Amino acid sequence: MARAADDLLQFTQALRKAKTNDPNDITILDILNNISSIPITIDLLKKTKAGKAVSQLRKATTNVQIKTLASAVLIKMKQAASSQGYNCTKKKPSTPSFTSARSSSSSFPTTTSTSTATFKFSVTGSSISRTSQNASSQPPRPVSNNNIPGLRSTGNASRNHVQRKMYEILKLVASNEKESWPSSEDLGGVAVTVEDAINSQSNAITAPKEYMIIVKRLMYNLRANDPLRAAVARALLPPYVLVVMEPKEMANDTQKLMMADAREYDKGNRRSNWKQAHAMEMAIEAGVKNPGVSMYTCPRCRSRRVHSFAMVSVLNWLLFMMIFFFFDFLVVS
Repeated sequence: MARAADDLLQFTQALRKAKTNDPNDITILDILNNISSIPITIDLLKKTKAGKAVSQLRKATTNVQIKTLASAVLIKMKQAASSQGYNCTKKKPSTPSFTSARSSSSSFPTTTSTSTATFKFSVTGSSISRTSQNASSQPPRPVSNNNIPGLRSTGNASRNHVQRKMYEILKLVASNEKESWPSSEDLGGVAVTVEDAINSQSNAITAPKEYMIIVKRLMYNLRANDPLRAAVARALLPPYVLVVMEPKEMANDTQKLMMADAREYDKGNRRSNWKQAHAMEMAIEAGVKNPGVSMYTCPRCRSRRVHSFAMVSVLNWLLFMMIFFFFDFLVVS
């Protein structure tokens, strides 16, 4: 219940922020779907003020889809509150009932059976929508996830897409393990748990950039590393451990060798640069009589206070200039 309260409070704050920025932003649909997927109680509504936020959004937006979904979420909240004993009806002035007026102007019977559907009228902006009580008792239909076995809808299009992509990667059978590879339904369940762990680490609504960074890192390494993919597909590696692993921990053997070679090369460069930067100090510690005097002589200033690296650069420059003037002479002649 504490997790539901935190999620509902988080989505409510995101909804208020989105309403302030742009009440017609299409991403509000994902937030409303997430709010609708949380089990609603009276305590949650009183603590988070989610109903008030959804009602304010419905009045502020002009987008038909957002307005319709907000109305459906409000209906669900009212039904959940009424089922738990909360009565939110207000007294209205007495007016002639619809059934009495109808009975006086027609020959139909005034009594109806309890199975007859009664209709509610809800005013949304300038439009009036009529829904039956039986139909409104059903929760909003969740977003489809292409009927893939094992997958479930989260109410968020981005998260559903990540689940499908993760499922497609886990379907790639590792080498020599075709017969013992898990079934499609098991792989779908693993894809759901991995996506849930990613969303727990970085929420897809409040931190979408960090969420996609983790998704891309996992997808790349799972596709490139067969042993890692096999461990995840067989549920041998917990998802909450997978999402916090560093890229060097998820790399395959070839990538680890390449990274080791790159580190050794970089280490050699740093060592060479350090030697060049501290050549004078090393010469003094070694007891050289003239530590600043080199065996090389600069061809331009005739100075011997130069090191081998600088002389190599100067020689390369002279060689390039000689080749350039030679070809220039050939072109002119």
